[in-house]
Amino acid sequence: MASGESENVQSMDVELKEEVMSETLLAEGTSVNPSAIPTEEFGTGTSDSGFQPRVFTAIGKFLQQDHLTDVVLISEGKSIACHKVLLGASSEYFFNKFISKNNSQNNPLEIEGISFHTLKLIISYLYTGNIKITVENAKELMSACNMFKLKFAYDICEKKLNQAADPSNCIDLYRAANLHNMPDLREKACQVMFRRFGEVTCGSEFKDMSSEEILAYIKEDNLRIPDEDAVFDAVVTWVKHDLNGRSSTFLGLLKHVRLQYCTPSHLKNVVAHEPLMESLEGQKMLNAALLNHFPNGPYVQLNKNEDCNANKVNTSTVPREGYKRMILVGEKHCYINRSGWWTLIPEVQITVNFFAACVLPKAILISGIGLKRNCWLLSTVTFEWLPAPQMKTSRMRHTCVGMEGGNVYVIGGEDEKSSVLSSMESLALEDWQTAPSLPKPLQHAMAATVDQRTCIYVFGGLDASDKTSTATFVYGENGKHWRILPNMPSACSFGAALSFKSKIFIVGGFERRCMTFDPYLNQWMTLSRCIEEHGDGPAVIWKGRLLVCGGRTRKGRDNEGNEDCTTVIEEYDAETDTWALSEMKLPKKQSGHFVFAI
Repeated sequence: MASGESENVQSMDVELKEEVMSETLLAEGTSVNPSAIPTEEFGTGTSDSGFQPRVFTAIGKFLQQDHLTDVVLISEGKSIACHKVLLGASSEYFFNKFISKNNSQNNPLEIEGISFHTLKLIISYLYTGNIKITVENAKELMSACNMFKLKFAYDICEKKLNQAADPSNCIDLYRAANLHNMPDLREKACQVMFRRFGEVTCGSEFKDMSSEEILAYIKEDNLRIPDEDAVFDAVVTWVKHDLNGRSSTFLGLLKHVRLQYCTPSHLKNVVAHEPLMESLEGQKMLNAALLNHFPNGPYVQLNKNEDCNANKVNTSTVPREGYKRMILVGEKHCYINRSGWWTLIPEVQITVNFFAACVLPKAILISGIGLKRNCWLLSTVTFEWLPAPQMKTSRMRHTCVGMEGGNVYVIGGEDEKSSVLSSMESLALEDWQTAPSLPKPLQHAMAATVDQRTCIYVFGGLDASDKTSTATFVYGENGKHWRILPNMPSACSFGAALSFKSKIFIVGGFERRCMTFDPYLNQWMTLSRCIEEHGDGPAVIWKGRLLVCGGRTRKGRDNEGNEDCTTVIEEYDAETDTWALSEMKLPKKQSGHFVFAI
């Protein structure tokens, strides 16, 4: 095709307007740029800038009219006549073919493994520098470009496939990336496969996966799924797509389904009634998962010689990356919530008062246990307690913040002499270090980070005279120092702070507040109040909603003289600025506890 007659490429096409000689390859595969050739070798006469374009236009017409051709390429029984000098100058593959003794004459050259249609596209590219790449032809063109050593066109094909990756084609693209050793495409395909698992497993590509491929897929820790229900359902779907041929693989795949992370309702209503689970081994695995949610039952009835506790769940199995659980750390017990069900963690029993906690990678740090310098780590994988370095200062009623990279800061609080503190400490590399102090002493302050977690924002609390503060400070904006920000519009005693939608929300407390601070504009906004009081009640983001969980009320004391607390959990809808009582409640009345979504 002549360059003047090339197709007008639409938005789904890629036009490669590259000078043909810029794809010229030496024997070692080095790209040659004609403009870089020293002019001394050819003299320093007047340059004709239009010479090369005219030559290539003429050669393109020679191809169309079959003039002066000296080699015939054959694919799928069809032939196309070309010019050796141009093909050899543009492709190392053709250069090596034409200078070999076997092709020294005008013998036809058979091109294997490439369709005639793709061969025509490649030849057009070599003559004109233009090629039409679409999602449909990109994979076959990549194979041809790899064979003919056309790196520029190859890279554009890969880019096109990267842009086109979606749940309907990501498995096929993953295979192509492995076949052609394309790390960028492999990473993009994996990204789609892991992040959009539910959509991928509904497609035809998933049902056509081999047993080896699906096994590797469901073994991945990086699946972004809310619970393990989707993995179990996907395995059942894949097996039933060819039940006679695949039923024997079910138990092998089931061993890599993390049943303990299925929701209780799915275990009881779906997994327990699945015919593929009827084998003894399947029933054992189901019982182990049920025991994880219901230590005292229910169980599936096994053979009388089988112990329902015989196959306990492996507590070291890591949850998927996208699997969210709520973990409640209270004064005496810890609980885990899987999709609305609170379960006591039997291995964890603690007695602490006025402590602070924050989330770290795969652990929760608890600081200031029993008004001491003691700190502990609670593994969110094995739920084991691990000792952590002691703080420099004994403190309680302080604030604890986890930063990007695992650094931890403890801020303010009250020491063992009941003095309110302004001091701050940071934990990094297994040692606590003194950090710049707050501008004023505070206890029961609220703190949060936002987005990339590079700064700490501190709000309110009680000052040294035990008065509720409305002060706002930020640490770490431009170095290791504090800066005063606009005060909160209203007091919020014993409230909670957290980052949500790139803003910091101040919620709950005895005043039932809901306010946002925009850290980019340094502006406050007052929103609708909570329905009930939540003094010392924590806040957490759960399934896209902001929750305030329990806490103290000012209704008086119960029959035992304790402050009245609530189990109520409220949900905030940021789109409508409304609060609603959640169907989920805390497992018991308490305050001063912490709830984390992990």
